[in-house]
Amino acid sequence: MKNQSQQKNLLFFIIIGCLFMALTLSESIPLAHGAEMPPYPSYGKGPREVIVFTDYFCFPCQTMEASLEPAISKLLANGDVKVTFVDFPGHKLTGLYAKYFLYATQGKPGYQNAMQARSVLFALAKRKLAQTEADIEKAFIERGVAWKPFDPRHIFTEWVRIINSYKITDTPTCILKLTETDMQRFVGTRNINDGFFAALQAMEKKDNR
Repeated sequence: MKNQSQQKNLLFFIIIGCLFMALTLSESIPLAHGAEMPPYPSYGKGPREVIVFTDYFCFPCQTMEASLEPAISKLLANGDVKVTFVDFPGHKLTGLYAKYFLYATQGKPGYQNAMQARSVLFALAKRKLAQTEADIEKAFIERGVAWKPFDPRHIFTEWVRIINSYKITDTPTCILKLTETDMQRFVGTRNINDGFFAALQAMEKKDNR
């Protein structure tokens, strides 16, 4: 359990991260008059939900992404599960990367383009290859990721609400909501590898009975 000092540091950390996001978006493309604002990135539907909290610059998130990506893609392909992505502001460049992930969610319908964008962004962050918008756009073009600029500040605001609602203090964190009263939390690569993936397999076996 975190002590009071750690909790204060965490609150400061989140505030600074959100302020940086706001600065990153200072030149965002405004939403056209009358245009519908896209919701925060969720794919699939059903009574069950997976919420993924990660940061592109979090080393444990980077190492886990290779296993998480195919598991999430399989969930979405099978259907009957809602998957929500929340980027946690843990690095000075997270706002920039998160903005382009959101752009990719609007680049093409469906989850495949968004998942490809996550893969590209994690690879860039891991190798420290992109520091500017032009760097990310070049990588997106090379990997065939479509993107559509818009003003995503309302999504960042909603992400902060979700982070606070679930009291997220560490990444990676995966939330598995089987019902309104049955919610499981998996924090860290070991817990996710041992617990979360096992829970998904158990869920899949139950569905196939």
